[in-house]
Amino acid sequence: KRDFVLKLDGEENQPPLLNIIGGKITTYRVLSEKACKLLKPYFPKMTENWTATNPLPGGDFDFDQFADIQQKLAEDYPYLKIELIERYMRTYGTKAREVLKHVKSLSDMGPDFGAGLYLVEAQYLKQHEWAITADDILWRRTKLGFDINKDQRGALIHWLSSMI
Repeated sequence: KRDFVLKLDGEENQPPLLNIIGGKITTYRVLSEKACKLLKPYFPKMTENWTATNPLPGGDFDFDQFADIQQKLAEDYPYLKIELIERYMRTYGTKAREVLKHVKSLSDMGPDFGAGLYLVEAQYLKQHEWAITADDILWRRTKLGFDINKDQRGALIHWLSSMI
């Protein structure tokens, strides 16, 4: 049983168009590997699949270490709310330290755009995860779009536009 359909279209001498219909978060790796297999003829330098054997960024630890790593992060940043530390661990894993590397106090986090999205996190996403728009940050990377209001979103958009 498949939860998704992949279709590759393209006219001769034109780049391919990959359509993906359906899918679930639980099948994303299988889906992406199948998509890469379809695209491989168009990208001969593409490497072989590696995500099944290598950790994703920030996931370079055994799951049973999660609580200990989170506890150490909370100890090293005692001025941050535990809910924020928990979200950073779920979102960034060991990369949470990269987000917080210049933070020595709560004021170093910069303004809170809402829902605990501080400037330091937005800067990290822009510099390291190719976030360009508010939707990149609020929906594609953090899912904080559910918890932020129109004015807070506007402040984030204003900050992003000042970075151009």
